[in-house]
Order: sequence, then C-alpha cells, then structure tokens
Amino acid sequence: MNIVQVPRRANFNKTISITLAIYLLGAVVYGAFEAQIIDAASVQDQVVINLTVTSEITITSPSDVTMSPSIPGLTGGAATGTATWTVITNDSSGYSVTHIASSTTLDGDTQGDAFAAYTEGTAGVPDFTWSVAAGAKEFGYTVNSYTDSSSIAALFKDNGSACNTGSSVTYNRCYIHASTTAETIYNRSTETTSSGTSFTIDYKAESGSSAFITEDTYTATTTVTATTN
Repeated sequence: MNIVQVPRRANFNKTISITLAIYLLGAVVYGAFEAQIIDAASVQDQVVINLTVTSEITITSPSDVTMSPSIPGLTGGAATGTATWTVITNDSSGYSVTHIASSTTLDGDTQGDAFAAYTEGTAGVPDFTWSVAAGAKEFGYTVNSYTDSSSIAALFKDNGSACNTGSSVTYNRCYIHASTTAETIYNRSTETTSSGTSFTIDYKAESGSSAFITEDTYTATTTVTATTN
C-alpha cells in the first residue's frame, strides 16, 4: 500500500495566506468605518440671522413765540422771537426740514393792519444785514443752529458780507421774508445721535421810525416739517 503524504508546509502557507487576506480585509473595512466616524464629527453648518431696523424720526414742539419788546405804534422799533426744534432720526440718509407760513405778513388780529413781508435787496435772497425803511413795517426770519450749522440750507449761509454764498452761518444775519411756499431750511445727510440735532428760527418785525401802525396783537402761523431723506 502506497501512502501519499501532503507536504505540511504547503498547508501552512495556505493557512497563512487566508489569515492575512482576512486581516487585510478587516483593516480596510475598519479604516473605512473609522473615516466615516471622523468625517461625521467634523461636519459643519451655518445659519444667517437677519433683522430689519426701520427708520424713524421725531421732532420737538416748542412753545409759541412771543416777540419782544413791544413796538411803539408811532415811533417804531424792532422786535424778535425765537423757536428751537430738535430732531432725532436713525435714518442713515439724514433728514431735511421745510418752513412754510400761512401768510407772508404779520397780521393784526382785529384792526386789519399788518407788517408786510420783508423786502430783500435782491428778491428771494436773504439780506446779510436786516434793513427796513423809515416809513415801512416788515416781517421776516432767519435760521441758525448751535449743534450742526453745516446742515443749514445754503440760502442762509454767508461769506461774511453776503448770503446764499459761502459756508459760514453768522448769528442775526441772512433774513428773508416768510414764504407761503415750502422752503428747505435745513438738510442733514446722516443720522443724528440719540440726542438729536437742533435748529433755530429767529423771527423779526420792525416798524420804521416814521411808519404808523395800529395798536393790536399781530399774529403769523408758520409750520416746520422734518422728513427723512
């Protein structure tokens, strides 16, 4: 009887090859699984939060103006009165202000007399120096600001001797008659602070030394409107 012997080394090598293949396959599977775990741990997402803040504007309401001193009806004189408004806005383009009068004149309440509209040297251009003839009686106004004079309309700015030119704002200068058509008097191009910015309108009336004006109370109504740009 012939006995066939299988080489034991061949079986051993075969076993090693199978074991190595299983190990390599396991390593590949584990590596892929581990990569997925690592990737999952670093996944990111973003969210954008939006909020709209709307534009608003407020304006104060000063007391009515009582001009002073009283003007003698025969010998004449001048009287002034001031109103100040403060505007607050968060509008990034700022705001503008218009001024309009119910009448160009300062009218007597009961007797029918009146201070006429101020007469400029050049119609429609403020006078650097207020001037009323001896026989005339006139009413006008000018604009000032102690917080942002740069935003006052060019009409009321001066070069030291004339108005509607230059960049200065000189107190008690550049008077013009009150208009029944809305006139832009102030224009700011940016938002204000939380305290706002203020502007002042100075009203003036004068009766010349030889003018005659009836005893009465004289009244005019003006309106200012602040609007975001």
